[in-house]
Amino acid sequence: MKVVRKNIDSIVVKIHEQKIKALPIAAAIVQSQAKALCVVGKYPAGSGIVGGNLRNSIYAIVKGNVAYIGSNLIYAAMQEFGGAVTPVYAKALTIPISPRAYGKRAGDFDDLFMIERDGKPPVLARKRGEEIEVMFVLLKKVTIPKQPYLRPALETKRKEVLKILQAA
Repeated sequence: MKVVRKNIDSIVVKIHEQKIKALPIAAAIVQSQAKALCVVGKYPAGSGIVGGNLRNSIYAIVKGNVAYIGSNLIYAAMQEFGGAVTPVYAKALTIPISPRAYGKRAGDFDDLFMIERDGKPPVLARKRGEEIEVMFVLLKKVTIPKQPYLRPALETKRKEVLKILQAA
């Protein structure tokens, strides 16, 4: 009886090992789909900023019999689920609106001044010769719409992933 039990255990272990070997393939399929669905930021020409950081950060890691697909970027969850952004250490968010301000903070400029506007959010601007260049708009809150890419990736590839795992 012990011999039969031992053989059954080894069969279970072999099946388990085969499924674990198939897991990285299944995870890579979901990862690839998540990258395809991920929205890439569009920046004005000449800003020097290229979008795609979130897309490039999407990983697939297999540990044991579990696959993890995600991103370690601080804003990844905000893109997936949406939400509100409010200032933590300041009175307002500084949203860059000039190509020269993209990727920078208001504190990076020493010549900014505030312009109050009736019924509109204030802006931070600077003088450039005779012109005034508006650099940032000041907002109390920004709502980021949800733009899911991880959950739909799994949903759209679910059948393919299950076939791979069942065939293993």
